[in-house]
Amino acid sequence: MCEKCHELRARPIFLNTRLPHMRETTALIRSILSSVIASCSYRWLGAKVRFVVNQLFPLVSTRSYYDRGNNPSHSLAALGSLLLVTAFMLSSFWWSQDEFFLLLSALLVPVFLLGLPRVVRGTYLACMGEPALRINETGFWARSWSSLGMISWRDVASVEIETGKIHQLVVHLHNNAFARLAGHDQVSIMLARLAGFIFFIDAGPNALRLISSSELKGSWEEFVSTLDPILAAHGIRRLNKAVSR
Repeated sequence: MCEKCHELRARPIFLNTRLPHMRETTALIRSILSSVIASCSYRWLGAKVRFVVNQLFPLVSTRSYYDRGNNPSHSLAALGSLLLVTAFMLSSFWWSQDEFFLLLSALLVPVFLLGLPRVVRGTYLACMGEPALRINETGFWARSWSSLGMISWRDVASVEIETGKIHQLVVHLHNNAFARLAGHDQVSIMLARLAGFIFFIDAGPNALRLISSSELKGSWEEFVSTLDPILAAHGIRRLNKAVSR
């Protein structure tokens, strides 16, 4: 038999032996993929996602600080007192003839009314057991300003501690971070600053009051010693401002 005949007879045999191997390989790949897809339950996927997130963004230790507002009776009493003071100052436009008191009322009543949604939200969170302040190496969360969420230290221009009989922690935000506040909160803060000029008190621009030594449950010195290294690591100035209270 000639060589061409041998080639013609050998070629079909070659094709017949190659195709089964290709089919087996394709079937094996499909089987593996099907098994992988079937094993991807929501719990498994969530665990994988958490693993990747933890690798990309390592967990940091967060410290929580509580205040007297975490007592529901204290929080509700503070809210009730604010409402009574607002009602009293609002009614002064009908019975008071004191121009200075009327001017003060004209400034403070809008401050109280515009800030009331924030105060109510903070009271609710306090009754639910949320701390007044959470601090870690990346930022902080304040119950009184919970609408801002976790505030990064990059958004903080400076930190100020008002010293006196009572110490108060005040944070000054950059303009872009302050702009994330709701409009009524921004107006409330600016009106409060304007009212402060009457008593020669100026908290400064974009100021958020966070917590005071009279409200904090725990040592104020320990709180400051925890805060200072974090501020230093981010290059944030901490100023001391003497005030008379």
